[in-house]
Amino acid sequence: MKFMGRSMLALYAFVAISGSTYASIFTFGELLLKPVSIKSKIVKEGVSGSSITSLKDSIHNSVASLSHGHASLSDGLTAVKVDATKEDAAKIGRIQAALKMNHDTVTGQEFKDIVNDLAYIASVYGEDSSKLLNCSYCKSEQLASLGFKSNITVIADPSLKRLVSRLPKSSTAISRYISKMSRKGNAKDISRYLDSGDRKTLALFMSFNDRGAKKEYKQFYEAVSKYNSDKAGNVTFAGPTAKATFWKIIDGKFSPQRAAKLAKAINEAAKKPASKREDEFYKQLYKISDKTPETANSIEELKAKKCFFK
Repeated sequence: MKFMGRSMLALYAFVAISGSTYASIFTFGELLLKPVSIKSKIVKEGVSGSSITSLKDSIHNSVASLSHGHASLSDGLTAVKVDATKEDAAKIGRIQAALKMNHDTVTGQEFKDIVNDLAYIASVYGEDSSKLLNCSYCKSEQLASLGFKSNITVIADPSLKRLVSRLPKSSTAISRYISKMSRKGNAKDISRYLDSGDRKTLALFMSFNDRGAKKEYKQFYEAVSKYNSDKAGNVTFAGPTAKATFWKIIDGKFSPQRAAKLAKAINEAAKKPASKREDEFYKQLYKISDKTPETANSIEELKAKKCFFK
């Protein structure tokens, strides 16, 4: 009986060890589907506080968009790879290779690269990509400083969704659209200054100057355009000579009401001498806000990081 007892204890120990070992051996692709595991990975990379939820939600939105209607994320990526540009196809290939890796072997830099690429690919090629917007992490200094460049957000306003749905689907076509709309708005073609993740946001902003856009979005476009005009009437939205990049403020919560308020704030700032416009903009931004301490701190953070100014 003692022998049987010792044998059973040894068997239980073996099973426990085997189970623990097996549990730790899963792929990075499987990790992306495990909320607890992905949270642990995010925390391991130094992310804390509300930024954890923000990044976790962005990853979830990316994976859900690309795997929709497919047996797996890898299958979804294979499907969109057919219509992808050479550069984007290379990104998809790198993501697919990483999905097969043991999750423990994925380095911190590889994790950041995959998350950034997933956000970009989802916003351009994913299912229901018209409901997604790839925004910069300027509002989250922690995520930006750690190397997480993009944030997939779900668009709330139906009229904004319609505008996004009309945008070209490929990155090459988006660049051509930006060039075409630049000529229409007497703006310089600044595509070369844009990160891949910013192109769709700028294209959406430029669509505010096209037919079908709500008047509030049109007002926002006109305010930003006027602010960024030189004496000759030439407009620059990005690059070293751009006065401000207000179009980057567009995110999943952007709405006609917010667009109208921001247009007013930008117009008021434009009335001031050049040296005082930045301070005036943030002063106006506070006036149109809910004036809570949290909002005031967020505005000060935007100002300190010069999110929209050089």
